[in-house]
Amino acid sequence: MMFVDSSATTERQVGARTLLAHPLVLAQGPLAEEYRLIRKHSDWLIEQYHQLLGYRLIVETSFARLYKTALGDASRPGIRSGSPNPLTPRAYGYVALIIANLLTSREQLLLSGLITDLRTAAAETEIVLDDSMSERRALVSALRLLVDWGVLIEDENSVTGYSDEGPDVLLTVRRDLVRHLVAGPLRQAESPADLIERAGSALVGGARHRVRRKLVETPVVYRTDLDDEERAWMSQYQRREETVLGDFLGATLEIRAEGVALFHPEITDREFPGNGTVAQAALLTVAELALRLCPSPVPNPRNALVVSVPIPDGLLEEVLEGYVERHHRRWGQAWVTDTVALASEVRRLLKDMHLIAPLDSGSISVGGNGTVGNWVLLAAAARYVAKESVVAPGKISDDLFGATQ
Repeated sequence: MMFVDSSATTERQVGARTLLAHPLVLAQGPLAEEYRLIRKHSDWLIEQYHQLLGYRLIVETSFARLYKTALGDASRPGIRSGSPNPLTPRAYGYVALIIANLLTSREQLLLSGLITDLRTAAAETEIVLDDSMSERRALVSALRLLVDWGVLIEDENSVTGYSDEGPDVLLTVRRDLVRHLVAGPLRQAESPADLIERAGSALVGGARHRVRRKLVETPVVYRTDLDDEERAWMSQYQRREETVLGDFLGATLEIRAEGVALFHPEITDREFPGNGTVAQAALLTVAELALRLCPSPVPNPRNALVVSVPIPDGLLEEVLEGYVERHHRRWGQAWVTDTVALASEVRRLLKDMHLIAPLDSGSISVGGNGTVGNWVLLAAAARYVAKESVVAPGKISDDLFGATQ
């Protein structure tokens, strides 16, 4: 009988989960203990990431970097820690410009000088920058992201409050980290699309890697999200993957007829259910939509797989307004007084969590519910319905749209 060191297994799983949630982990900082475990089990983690996901992991004396390329859901934007708002395309543009400048910059620099260099670089590439408020917000978001990563260190003052009239910001640049930020071969790429293709093509191991990447990087993988090769692979190996990914990450794989979800709170970039007005409103709204719209668990006449049902036009807003009226004293007043903005944020959060989707996203829709709108409710939404006859009110249901496997 082979002896298994449970403490070593737990340490490896912590390291693996940390890298999925934080692909750049520093030896000094809030994840210092996790980095110690990553360094301790670096050989095992490097091998497992390569074999299971086709990801490249490097572990240095001061940091660990996991290169996650060709992800299952490239539409999910980056989110800064502590902020619910995703990076805008403009902020991504600033991130690229800043990284390009930092590759050849001094170890210490002033933010004013960096901004001057950014404008020069932008002009050379025919990118128009201005001094509008939206432009400044995008710049600050990009700078704060690089500060969060530890690439930029604020020695004096903060990039958040920077202005032309205020004190300058002294920054230290971690040049050793800058070189490892870009995941693809820049010199070989002829365009952004070519860079993405080159970054992922060499590491992809067919359907096996593609499906696993989707499982670990997205909240829910519906069978309609997979191509024919991926669906065939998943159908054949899904039970084995419970053990494979469970042993690797210490996570739970829930398999249903409609799709598969991998659960662990430490490998997500956004908690759901979560705190705050938007998260609370989204939870209540999706639960009510699921209660009203989920089809009967009795198989439909065509025996078709029900992955989504149409959301009648205006129903999400109607449900949300009812909860605003009920909870307006406890929710943020800015959201309560602007229900249009709240509905937009709720819709975005539910889309990010794969609980709703645009009607043209390719999801299967079965049945009608009055006037069909532009969105569909996806199967995993049924997990948030309180079934009073089965479980206590408010407890998450284990069913999806009634189909189990």
